[in-house]
Amino acid sequence: MAIKKTALSASIFLALSTATLVPVANATSNLKATNTNVAFSDVEVSEYTTTNKPNIIVLMVDDLGYGQMDFDKRSFDKTYLKEKKSVDTYKISAEKAIEAAQKSTPTLKKLIGEGVKLTNGYVAHGVSGPSRAAMMTGRAPARFGVYSNTDAQDGIPLDETFLPTLFQHHGYYTALIGKWHASKINNVSVAADKQTRDYHDNYITYSGEAWQPQNRGFDYFMGYHASGVAYYNSPSLFKNRERIKAKGYSTDQFTDEAIGVVNRAKTINEPFMLHLAYNAPHLPNDAPAPNQYQDKFDTGSATANNFYASVYAVDQGVKRLLEQLKKNGQYDNTLILFTSDNGAVIDGPQPLNGDQKGYKSQTFAGGTHTPMFAWWHGRLHKGGKEFNKLISAMDFYPTALDAAGIKLPDNLDGVSLLPYLKGNNKGNPHKYLAWVTAFSHWFDEENLPFWNGYHKYVRSESNDYPENPNTEDLSEFSWTVRNNEYALIYTYENKATSLYDINDLRQEHNLAKQHPDIVKKMKTELIEFTKENKRPISKINQSKYDHIMTSINS
Repeated sequence: MAIKKTALSASIFLALSTATLVPVANATSNLKATNTNVAFSDVEVSEYTTTNKPNIIVLMVDDLGYGQMDFDKRSFDKTYLKEKKSVDTYKISAEKAIEAAQKSTPTLKKLIGEGVKLTNGYVAHGVSGPSRAAMMTGRAPARFGVYSNTDAQDGIPLDETFLPTLFQHHGYYTALIGKWHASKINNVSVAADKQTRDYHDNYITYSGEAWQPQNRGFDYFMGYHASGVAYYNSPSLFKNRERIKAKGYSTDQFTDEAIGVVNRAKTINEPFMLHLAYNAPHLPNDAPAPNQYQDKFDTGSATANNFYASVYAVDQGVKRLLEQLKKNGQYDNTLILFTSDNGAVIDGPQPLNGDQKGYKSQTFAGGTHTPMFAWWHGRLHKGGKEFNKLISAMDFYPTALDAAGIKLPDNLDGVSLLPYLKGNNKGNPHKYLAWVTAFSHWFDEENLPFWNGYHKYVRSESNDYPENPNTEDLSEFSWTVRNNEYALIYTYENKATSLYDINDLRQEHNLAKQHPDIVKKMKTELIEFTKENKRPISKINQSKYDHIMTSINS
């Protein structure tokens, strides 16, 4: 049992323990409050027991598109996919793409069937750093000045309370395995004779001390601080603060570590909160996975095979983890919350983001509408039900706390999904969700020349590193607001506002002229959202922020 004492309560306890007690012979049934009793009335006291509390796994993959697993049959429209463009090294037929996606995640598909599929789930940003920060804080990244990866790489502000901190304070064993991407970082080059043309091999990415995972609520960390990591021989893996040697295929190493975490929790007889943040299928995808994953795919493209093998390696890693939970007696009381951190990159194989417009780094559906599900063995909707109301990955934070019976902070943008997933609340978790973010073409069709040139350079087919005119730092901002019926979208580069039915994921039918009243109402909600936001952390985003705020308030 954990009992929280403030500094005041501790001092009172000390005073009482050393004071002379007054005899109570003259006490009556009508007792009057003493000065001591009055003092205690001003002290916050709470009790908490970890007995029978659930284990929590926040499971995340990196850059997996909505259509790159067997999640939504709308993603597998052959006619639509045949019209989509691809990077040369990933070109495969629509039939092969659908086949690969459908068989890449059998374990996750089984969990979806036993849990709740969150069909209208959105992440809070279209790129990794802000998206992950939102999930770890339960708050929109704009609340703390993070609008792009550039902002995130200056470190998520230290006054933000991360999810594991609250679990740690309540007796949970907390661990992060895999990608962190929430620190102010420093890249140090490896020795020249160890460098390759792939930047993932060339740097050791260190975290600033204040932003270390162990200073943000994690008892244990094994993983990396950068946006991506090599699948083999990475120089940038850490165990807590110690740099360690990569062992084999990184996805397998992360799975081994995750199994170690649940075993440790079993040994010390504590519930655990595990953030398992796999690197797959984020680039680089030039190296094949081990044969037990690689041999499952024959798409006609070696690079596409590597990509889907990396996804399958995650899936089989989750299978191994579930088997260990069963052995440990932890399986029946473990809540799993799953998402990708953002949408797919054009530098990947079809079906990419499926039947959706947009890519990573955009607030279009393709950049933020991700595969999500919740699983808690037999405790949520039975029979693989779908929940089609608007929800956010920010909801994972309060949902996990609610499941554990931990009091929620009062400044969250996320809401607990438990009442909805258990069928106790038939309403909408959110009336609106809003985004104000950087918007780039770094990862869409406009940047195909860069990505084709990048692969030629990495493979030594060219000595010219291609120019990238579409980085976040060279791009402007956008805003978006969604409710359970519509999506209202504005990009500064086009200076036009568009309204779409929430299910028009291709964004083919602009309804703005037909529904000016809805546009006005949704924009009013957006203005309210921005009132509690902060200016960007990074100087490079300051003028862009001013531009987008002018468009919002005009």
